[in-house]
Amino acid sequence: MLKKIIKKDLEYARKLRNKNSESFFDPRKINKITHDDWFEVMQKDPDSEFYIIYDSDDDFKTKVGTISAHETMDNVEIGNIIIEKKHRRKGYCKNAIFELLELYPGKQLFVEIFPNKKMTSIYEAIGFKEKRRTLWM
Repeated sequence: MLKKIIKKDLEYARKLRNKNSESFFDPRKINKITHDDWFEVMQKDPDSEFYIIYDSDDDFKTKVGTISAHETMDNVEIGNIIIEKKHRRKGYCKNAIFELLELYPGKQLFVEIFPNKKMTSIYEAIGFKEKRRTLWM
């Protein structure tokens, strides 16, 4: 179950991101001021949304992770996908992605990830197909 991030969720999202920073293209830890500034900018971007993922069994009480969506003309890039370790392998990532498909009908979702067998296999199991590779220098 997705709910748009609000100011009171920022500390949760920042701590979760910092606990999993090695999974991001920029692995640096984020401080509170930087994160608050990001939130202010993100709120002004009509094409981007950041969501908290909740356990659907307890009516928005238990936060289990995060996901973001950035809409372009024909596509939606998903990112910031983090599921807390204790909630992994329970379908939250898959359910969040399918909820995004409902929120953006007619749009194709894509995600850019590190070339990592574990993450690639997770996304392929959900239904993603590799279309291209991005090389970095």
